[in-house]
Amino acid sequence: MTYVVTRSCCADASCVLACPVNCIHPAPGEPGFGQTEMLYVDPRTCVDCGACTTACPVDALKPHTALTGAELPFLELNRAYYDTHPHEDRTPMALVPPQRRLSATELRVAVVGAGPAGLFAADELLRHPGVTVTVHDRLPTPYGLARAGVAPDHQDTKRVAELFRAVEGQPGFSYRLGTEIGRDLRHEDLLRDHHAVIYAVGAATDRRLGVDGEELPGSASATDFVAWYNGHPDHSATPTPWTANGPSSSATATWPWTWPASSPPTPTPCPAPTSPTGPSRRCARAASARSSSSDAADRPRPRSPCPN
Repeated sequence: MTYVVTRSCCADASCVLACPVNCIHPAPGEPGFGQTEMLYVDPRTCVDCGACTTACPVDALKPHTALTGAELPFLELNRAYYDTHPHEDRTPMALVPPQRRLSATELRVAVVGAGPAGLFAADELLRHPGVTVTVHDRLPTPYGLARAGVAPDHQDTKRVAELFRAVEGQPGFSYRLGTEIGRDLRHEDLLRDHHAVIYAVGAATDRRLGVDGEELPGSASATDFVAWYNGHPDHSATPTPWTANGPSSSATATWPWTWPASSPPTPTPCPAPTSPTGPSRRCARAASARSSSSDAADRPRPRSPCPN
């Protein structure tokens, strides 16, 4: 697939600078730049990275598979430009130097923090032969916020752990979990055993808002709450937000929220409509239960299971 300039463009050359293979011309300094009606993408050398579309301020570039019928002539227009202006002497805008080869264990790096930042840093380092990486973390499990800071119902987000497992399987990778820097090891210890140290730790506490009532009961940070229900070790001693209240398992909040003295109403299943033309509405009995007490507006309202 190639990208195509589909109309007259602003010719500010932002796409030229973004292209890693220098396939958009005429470029600044070349004959015709600023004089032609538009710029042109060489379909023979375009690598389909899409960097040009991100850089273009007027959305003039499209992949050729997204062209409309009226835009198809631009595909040939882009290609034909290079029949008369081949630009054979061009060099890539981003010159990639030859990869430096290291002997085995020539470079040992300690990464402090086994969250996404630390593991992505380890992945980048391990792309270079001869590098070994040891990832340290004070917790007994890795992945940081990807494990303890993402809601359990966001499984698509948690799938990033699959990438982390691929990083863990690379030669030269190792963990040292349950090790706190400053308690179990000092910075000087890391420098003694490694050539470099990368600190990839996040903020351990929330940023305070500085608003009235921030410290009152019922005010809690999302960080603390998400860490609690994900089983973060730092929150293992935190009182549970809900505790069972009798055999009916209706919930009574003990921290940080508090129910009114009476138990929350339980919605009653709604019967099916009496006729196909009958009104489709929420169960009247559940609605009545939710509004039966004067403080109903002050507490969470359970959803009715009524499908109507």
